[in-house]
Amino acid sequence: MWMDERELDHAVWVMENYAPEAHPFARYLSDWRDAVKAGCGEWEIARPGAASARELMKALDKAGRAVRLKTSMPEESEFLEALKPILAAAVRFGIESPALEGASTLAASR
Repeated sequence: MWMDERELDHAVWVMENYAPEAHPFARYLSDWRDAVKAGCGEWEIARPGAASARELMKALDKAGRAVRLKTSMPEESEFLEALKPILAAAVRFGIESPALEGASTLAASR
């Protein structure tokens, strides 16, 4: 699962309006994209930063399907697990990691 910039912006809108529990993670991914672009130029060619977001993209895609099909949303733990590669890439490549805002207190403490 890959999200280009337009798809990512749409995911943020969908989560904000239809899946508020997933919105903080969509917003985080959007902020991560902006941080990667600030350091590398283009989201699509910034391989290390963008590739680290694949698991979060998958979780958000799953959330989008849950909205469309009216099924259960992925667990917060799945989203939190998907953040780990991004956090590792931030340290490894010296990219400032965005803040995770609006998630549970467990998520916010990570």
